[in-house]
Amino acid sequence: MKVTDNKELKLGEIVFCKLTYRYKGKVNTVDRVVYKNNGTGDWYMNSLKDTVEVLSVDIISRLGFENKNIGYTKAKRNDNNNRNNITGAYE
Repeated sequence: MKVTDNKELKLGEIVFCKLTYRYKGKVNTVDRVVYKNNGTGDWYMNSLKDTVEVLSVDIISRLGFENKNIGYTKAKRNDNNNRNNITGAYE
């Protein structure tokens, strides 16, 4: 897979890009699409309901990486929110 940007596309990185792919022998281009590098060089296309072979990725912007945290974070209650009995404003 050819990446047309100054940095290499890292494994698991999500980018907004112009994608060139091959499907059933034909080379096509999709402009302004979100692509995640899963390491196989394939991309699942919903409109075709099949995977296609990615030939090149022209990166418009980098969106980051997938969140790998498992579970939830807990919110701590703030007990310092005392309201004024007359105005209702926080003190």
